[in-house]
Amino acid sequence: DHEGQVVAANENPVIQLARIYEFLLQQQREFHPSLYRTMSRSYQSSLRVVDEYQREVSFTLLPSLLAEARKQNIIHERVDIELVCELYHWFLQRLVTGDLYELLNRDYKAMVEHIVIYNLKGLLNKENSCILDDFRSGR
Repeated sequence: DHEGQVVAANENPVIQLARIYEFLLQQQREFHPSLYRTMSRSYQSSLRVVDEYQREVSFTLLPSLLAEARKQNIIHERVDIELVCELYHWFLQRLVTGDLYELLNRDYKAMVEHIVIYNLKGLLNKENSCILDDFRSGR
């Protein structure tokens, strides 16, 4: 359970999401696309484990954190949690298949800023727009 190692249970749910997103991006930088091709050809059971992990993060962990953020009035009421999770899962799949591998090997800090910070900031209520400033400065 890698997420438990990168987040604290009492931490703001949006900060938890940011830490998980950043952790997964870092992991994907180390996962060369040729490994995915090899796994899909020769190690399908391993590929299923990767897919199950992505699904667990996308459809169990993220929705619970987003629901908690909504309950705490941190994110907009109109945020479609299911859609956010579907888009995130699609994004994770693109990372694993190598479609976005080259992007991750550019300026990593800029990638985190655009993929993690800006995407999450779009979900925040106006009153909470500064929540991710601490995350940004803490990196």
